[in-house]
Amino acid sequence: MNWSRIASPESWKGLALETVWRVAPSRSNANLQPTWPLDRSELERVQVMWPSKYEWSPSAKWVDPLLHGFSKYVKIRRSDVPQPFKGIVAIQITIGGIARNVAIDYSDLPHINRTCAESFPLYFKMQFAREGYPYAHVLPGGFVPNSEEIYRYLPHVRAVADRKSRDYDVYGRFGLEFAGDVRRKACSILAGQSEFRWEGGLQIKRYSLALLEVARSKICIDLPGNGDFCFRLIDYFAVGACVIAPKHHTVLHVPLEEGKNIVYVKPDLSNLVELCRFYLENEAAREELARNSRSYFDNYLHRDQLGAYYLRCCLDKLS
Repeated sequence: MNWSRIASPESWKGLALETVWRVAPSRSNANLQPTWPLDRSELERVQVMWPSKYEWSPSAKWVDPLLHGFSKYVKIRRSDVPQPFKGIVAIQITIGGIARNVAIDYSDLPHINRTCAESFPLYFKMQFAREGYPYAHVLPGGFVPNSEEIYRYLPHVRAVADRKSRDYDVYGRFGLEFAGDVRRKACSILAGQSEFRWEGGLQIKRYSLALLEVARSKICIDLPGNGDFCFRLIDYFAVGACVIAPKHHTVLHVPLEEGKNIVYVKPDLSNLVELCRFYLENEAAREELARNSRSYFDNYLHRDQLGAYYLRCCLDKLS
């Protein structure tokens, strides 16, 4: 693949597909302060070229939140950026007149594309393997909610959660397209006990209704999907929930802390009911977990924070 034709900022001039993209701050938290500091003088040296078309159009679900996060800090030029790798969106970052190619690997599997990693100077990996990779320039890429509609819903959903009118003891809704065995097992365990009210099962609901159910639940169960991290986990954190989940084999860009942001169940789910019972009986510990999960989202997973994180890494690694 010949990248030379987009290697210079001069090549941005006259591109037929070029557009300038700017997104207003999200209403869910318009005054959010970046956890990763970005100096205006630094950002003035940055230009970002984003593909006008992805190799796989559904990849927008994973990477458009990053596009909109970037756009809070810098202007984005959209053009016909080559997309040679499956499961990866290639963008170009120009810092001080020097253009570099950056990979965003959104694949659900933890493996990386070695050809891409060996040819790109910076590679962000969602579903980043806990044991890491033999490349210092492969960095954790975080993860995103199920839909950017969440930023429109959050003010109302959080207000419901803050009233602490918890109608459901333990909650979780799951489809069967992925990880069917563990999802069936968890739902069977929870439906078969009589110690607390279980709400959910193997049927999903419209997104806005599901978020409201999260807000009305004391405990939310997270289970893997096609990858260890599921959009559902990020939705839980955005609302602010006490989350119980099997331990992930992948890590976020800021590692989760057991007992602070999340509670881990044994891999065989043998203590799932026991953990639910404990946190139902310990309201202070449960509510602290919910506060911490929401704070984690605001500080690290909000699209504005992800945009700041990615730009900070680009400035530090590529300058």
